[in-house]
Amino acid sequence: MKLSEKAYINRAAIMCHTIIDVVLALAYMVELLKGARTVGYICIFLAICLVPVLTEWAIYKKDPDSGAIMHIIAVCYGILYAFAIFTANSITNFVYAIPMFVVLLLYSNVRFTALFCGILGLLNVLDIIYVAMTVGYAKEQIADVEIRVASITLIAIFCVITTRCLNKLNKNKLSNLNAEKDKSTQMLNNTLQLAEQISQGIEQVTRKMEQLDQSVVHIQNSMKEVTQGSTETADSVQQQMVRTEEIQNYIARVKENAESIDRGVDDTTGMIQAGQKNIDAMSRQVEKSIEANDTVIRRMEDLSVQTEKMNSIIEMITGITNQTSLLSLNASIEAARAGDAGRGFAVVAGEISTLANQTKSATVNITELIQNINAELKEVSAAVDMVTESNRSHAVTAKEVLESFEKIAGMTEGIGQQTSAMRNTVTDLETANAGIVESIQTISAITEEVSAHSSETYDACEVNSSMVSEVTGIVENLNEETKKIQKSY
Repeated sequence: MKLSEKAYINRAAIMCHTIIDVVLALAYMVELLKGARTVGYICIFLAICLVPVLTEWAIYKKDPDSGAIMHIIAVCYGILYAFAIFTANSITNFVYAIPMFVVLLLYSNVRFTALFCGILGLLNVLDIIYVAMTVGYAKEQIADVEIRVASITLIAIFCVITTRCLNKLNKNKLSNLNAEKDKSTQMLNNTLQLAEQISQGIEQVTRKMEQLDQSVVHIQNSMKEVTQGSTETADSVQQQMVRTEEIQNYIARVKENAESIDRGVDDTTGMIQAGQKNIDAMSRQVEKSIEANDTVIRRMEDLSVQTEKMNSIIEMITGITNQTSLLSLNASIEAARAGDAGRGFAVVAGEISTLANQTKSATVNITELIQNINAELKEVSAAVDMVTESNRSHAVTAKEVLESFEKIAGMTEGIGQQTSAMRNTVTDLETANAGIVESIQTISAITEEVSAHSSETYDACEVNSSMVSEVTGIVENLNEETKKIQKSY
C-alpha cells in the first residue's frame, strides 16, 4: 500500500526516535554493568525510553497520518532528556538533544521546532543553574558550560533557520507545481482541440482510405493476373533451364570429344614424328648400304686385277718349271754320257740355278699376291657384313614404320568415330536450340500480357498517388497544429 507524505514522515520519525532510545538504553545498561547506576534508576530510564516508543507505534498502526505522533515524540523525548541531564554525572549529556533536533526537521514546522528547541535550551539553562546552586562549578568547568550553552543555542537557531528554509523551498516548489499544473491544463485543452482536429482529419483520411482500398482491390486483381503470368513465365524459365542444362551436357560431351580428338592428334603427331625419324634412319642405312656396295665393287675389281697377275705369274712359274725339268733331264743324260768330262754340265747347272732363283722370286710374289688377296677378301667380307647389318636395320626400321602407320590408321579410325559422334552431338544441339527458340517465343507472349497488366497497374498507381498527396496535405496540417502546441510550452 502506498503511504501518504504525512504517514511516511511519521514512520521515519518513529523509527529515528526508536533508534535513539534503544541506543540510550543500551548505553545506560552498560552503566549498570559498571556499577555507575542502580537498578531502580535503570528501570525508570527504560520505562521513559520504551513506553513512548510503543505508544507511538500503536498510534501509527491505528492512524499513520495522525498529527499527535509529532507531539508525543517531542513531549516524551523532552521528559527523557530532562531526566537524563538532571540525573547525569557528566556535563556532556546535553548532546542527546542534537539527534532529536534533526528528527524534527522532517515535519518542517517552524513554530514547533522553535518551541522544542527553546524548551530543551531552557532545560539546559535550568540544569546549569541547579548545578551551580547545589554543587558549583570549578574554574576549569566554566569553559565547558559556555560551550554547552553556545552549542545548544547554535543548534537550536540553525534548526529553526533550516526549517524556515525548507518551508520556503517547499512553498516555491508548490508554486512551481501549481504553475506547471496550470500549464498542463492549458496543454490539455490544446491537446483536446488538436484531438478534435485530428479526429476530423482521421475521418477524411478514412474516406480517402476507402477509395484507396477500392483502388487496391483493383490492383490486387491486376496483380493476380500478373502473378499468373509470372507463374507461366517461371514454368517456361524452368523448362528453359532444363533445356539449358541439356545443352550444357551436350557441350560437355563435345568438349570431351574435342579433348579426345586433341589427344589423338597429339598421339598421331608423335607417331608421325617417330615415323619420320625411322624413315630418316632408313635413308641413312640405305646410304651406308650403297657405300658398302660401292666398296665391294671396287674391291672386287682390285681382286680381279690381282687375280690376273696371279695367273701370269702362275704361267711364268709353269714355264720355268717346264724348262727346269727339261734342263734337268738333259743334264742327267749328259752327265751319264760324259762322265768326267762334264764341264758343260756346269752351264746347265747355272741355268738351273737361275731358273730356281726365278722360281723362288715368283713364289715370293705369288705369296704377296695371295696375302693381298686375303686382305682384300677380308675387306670384302667386312663390307658384306656391313651390308648385311644394314639390311637387317632396314628390316627393323621397316617393321617399326609399318607398326607406326598401323597405329596411325587405328587412331584415324577412332578420330572418324569421334567425328561422327560430334556430328550427332551437334544435331542434338540444334534440336535443343529449336526448343529454346520455342520457349523464348512463349516467354515473349507472356511478357506482352504482363506489360498490359503493368499499364493497368500504373494507372491505378497514379490514382493512388493523387490520394496519397491529399492525405499528405492533411497530415501536414496536423503537423502544423502539433507545432503550435509545441510552441505553447
